[in-house]
Amino acid sequence: MRIFGLLFLFSAMGIHGQNNQILTRDAFVEKVKQHHPIAFAAGLMDNKAAATVLQARGAFDPALQGKLNQKTFSGTQYFNLLETGLLLPTRSPVEFSMGWEQNAGTFVNPEDKTPSTGLGSLGIGVNLGKGLLMDARRASLRQALLLQDAAPFQIQSMLSDLLAQAEMDYWNWALTKEKLALYQEASDLAFQRLRLIRGALQQGDRPTIDTVEAYAQWQLRQINVEQAKAEYLAATNLIEAYLWKDGLVPDQLPSATIPQSIQVAALTAVNLDLLTQWITELDQHPILKALDAEIAMQEVEIKLKKESLRPELKVKYNLLSGNPAQIGTYFEDGYKWGGSAAFPLLLRSARGGVQISTIKKQELEAKRLQKKNEIRVKIETYAELSGIFNRQTQLAEEQMNRFKQLYDVEQIRLLQGDGSVFLINNREAKWVESREKVLELYFKVRKNQISLQNSRGLF
Repeated sequence: MRIFGLLFLFSAMGIHGQNNQILTRDAFVEKVKQHHPIAFAAGLMDNKAAATVLQARGAFDPALQGKLNQKTFSGTQYFNLLETGLLLPTRSPVEFSMGWEQNAGTFVNPEDKTPSTGLGSLGIGVNLGKGLLMDARRASLRQALLLQDAAPFQIQSMLSDLLAQAEMDYWNWALTKEKLALYQEASDLAFQRLRLIRGALQQGDRPTIDTVEAYAQWQLRQINVEQAKAEYLAATNLIEAYLWKDGLVPDQLPSATIPQSIQVAALTAVNLDLLTQWITELDQHPILKALDAEIAMQEVEIKLKKESLRPELKVKYNLLSGNPAQIGTYFEDGYKWGGSAAFPLLLRSARGGVQISTIKKQELEAKRLQKKNEIRVKIETYAELSGIFNRQTQLAEEQMNRFKQLYDVEQIRLLQGDGSVFLINNREAKWVESREKVLELYFKVRKNQISLQNSRGLF
């Protein structure tokens, strides 16, 4: 917080000093977009989504497996059981396997005996009930892919909110700078008038009460200046909080840096055709697209839960060979097959799971409808306000010019010795108030532009 540097800027250079360096809106927004931690975190979402997909795909990786059991007692080898294999999952209810086992020993279970060269097997397993249409591995992969598709929309929403708030704070910074310059000018004018009145008093052309009134006006303007300095200091420090360097290192704003002018040109009101087009394209809004992905993920979850309503029915079949190196022997030597079945009688857990997942989907759909309506209302509101603020600004600028004319006339009268200090103070106050009103309207126009763009998800 470069408080002393800012105070030096106020006192030595002035708010419009020639040595000031202007940080434009575009340069500021680009700095935030490139280096702010939230922008950095948004950039990581793509990597995170890709890593989630990679993790889900890992469930279908081939897996080597092996098992060895031996027992020797009193010089007798009871058994030596060796089993190895390769498991090949697929994105279907089918699973393939390859294996080789070699068992020997005095007390080997007869069903485990193998030829001396070992026993090879080629197997297939199929889920004919639960898991036929969807299982946990396939569901995780589909959801991960949907999450990856949604990542760009989530990134866009995060960046849009960040940059919109950053630009609003930038124009608030510009507003406080303009107000400080305005009150500093008003204070200088009040002090010049005080000196003029004092000189006239010494010559007997003005009563003492006029100096009191002029002095009170100058003091009021000094109070305005100090308040404006405080607001400008707070706005400057807030802008500095947005500035970061490479490596997520906080950056500083040079003490002589000021924002660009807040003045905005007259805007063209949003016409009905353009507004209708924006409303028609609402389904492409990044927030709604992200919610679409969430709904699709929940649909996958429902399909997975519905699988639990089916009975568990698994069938495995293995071709066996006493000479594993010869492929043809697998169709001659023998086979092994088996199956298993299970079915909960009441299905309460499965039915409850389906109902919960369905309710979650309905909640997401309701949330999407509410969010779509909320976005539509915002777009329509900001579009209408753009025309209102444009007309207000034009009227306020005209009013400001009228008050300036009144002030100038009264200033001439005062210099000629005929004017009233009370009246010129009043004229000046109206002129300053009208200038401040115009500045605030410039800020409202800027803020409304930002809000309209952000509500459309296109920042």
